[in-house]
Amino acid sequence: MNKCISENFCSPSSRQGGNFIHGTYFPHIDGLRTFAVLSVVLYHLQEWLCPGGYTGVDIFFVISGYLIGGGLVRSLKENSFSLTSFYCRRIKRIMPAYFCLIAVVLAFGCFVLDCDDLRSLGRTVRSSTLFITNIYFNRTTGDYFSPATEENPLLNLWSLSVEEQFYLVIPLALLFMWKTRRSALMAAVCGTMLLSLCVATYQMDMVEQSKAFYLLPGRAWELLAGCLLALAPAVADKTRGKGLLALAGWTGILAPFACYTSSTLFPGYTALPSVAGAVLLIRYGSDGWSGRILKHPVCTGIGKISYSLYLWHWPVIVYWTYCRFNECGVWDYAGMFLASFALAYLSWKFVEMPFRTAPAFWTRKNAFVFTMVGCCMLGFAGEWLKWTDGARNYWHVAINNMPFPEYWRGQAFPPSFGITPPDKAVVEKGNLIQSHHPELGDVTGYPLVSLGREDLAPAFLLIGDSHAMAVLRGSTPPPGFCTNPASFSVPVYAL
Repeated sequence: MNKCISENFCSPSSRQGGNFIHGTYFPHIDGLRTFAVLSVVLYHLQEWLCPGGYTGVDIFFVISGYLIGGGLVRSLKENSFSLTSFYCRRIKRIMPAYFCLIAVVLAFGCFVLDCDDLRSLGRTVRSSTLFITNIYFNRTTGDYFSPATEENPLLNLWSLSVEEQFYLVIPLALLFMWKTRRSALMAAVCGTMLLSLCVATYQMDMVEQSKAFYLLPGRAWELLAGCLLALAPAVADKTRGKGLLALAGWTGILAPFACYTSSTLFPGYTALPSVAGAVLLIRYGSDGWSGRILKHPVCTGIGKISYSLYLWHWPVIVYWTYCRFNECGVWDYAGMFLASFALAYLSWKFVEMPFRTAPAFWTRKNAFVFTMVGCCMLGFAGEWLKWTDGARNYWHVAINNMPFPEYWRGQAFPPSFGITPPDKAVVEKGNLIQSHHPELGDVTGYPLVSLGREDLAPAFLLIGDSHAMAVLRGSTPPPGFCTNPASFSVPVYAL
């Protein structure tokens, strides 16, 4: 195992890098990773910081396709191709930090999440161990940009599932073409790439954005673009106008960062600038002014921890926001940013690198056993949360079993309030203002919605959605409430 293979860490002198093709480390690819991961992090922190930052994932796809495709072709040329070796290298590169993240997110969730959120997290953990997180989110949450996805701390693992599914297909496909129609290999890759792009475009036209965004058929072309680049003849040193091509590459990746938003129809053809820009920078961005930017120590340093940074930043944002009840200020976002970098560095230093370089873990048997045990343990934990309804009777028992108000359609308030509710109004079933409802009868035994001290007469009536439940002061109206007590015996505060 001393021979350098693909993009993995193969010698002591090169173990601090991460991009190997033909035994050479390309620092400018680490620099490109920096721009990709920072765009994603800034977008998730606050969309206005980088409105199209989600396109950084497309850059990652191109880089992965280039490194994986180049490594596979090299092994085929040297007649050293081995499926077990390929997957062993993938395990060492991905699984240690992946399992560590899921375990920590799950453990922390048990402390801060209620049973409903824990049950949802358990399902996500289970799908993550099967590497079908992208399929799970496509079926359950739909649109990636919808508010429903913002509370899942493992949402970002969808892209890892896309890559893992791609890794199941690409080595077998390349091996088949290499053995049967080697001369048609590039044409086959190009044709498949165009077919995948057509699938993504068709899905977008059919208003199936979720499928185009999450599923492999609509994303494979981005990974195949990197593979096609790895198969292309290495003529970069003889190409004129490399500076202009590098400039076009920078324009391709930076323009979507600034011009796209969450309302942009994406992916499909709108991903073309990011994919083309990444391809051009991988091929032509290592020299001149572009190379000085991408090879800067800061860029290569962040690029080396980019995988861990991508893993950790989203759970940090979700849990931090959750614990702050969505009331985050500037210092909160600064804390999220710094905490993400700190955890990413620790993960890279004490999880990624030790597992990549540990001699005992280089053996194929240990790598596969490690993956099997990790998947089984985490998968069982996720399934257990489903069986136990989010550990309803194990953690936070009092909160989990607290009865919540039921809803009914009918008269919203007692007639004495002088309020005529709109048709089909959804209102609380029970209240402390009147123990007997004209239609429901005695509601004393129903779940009660109370604000303030129950031994005092009501001072005001609070009208609002579920967010009003967070207001438990009762004695004075919360700031920002609109009060209109005219003609009412009880003041009304509308949220």
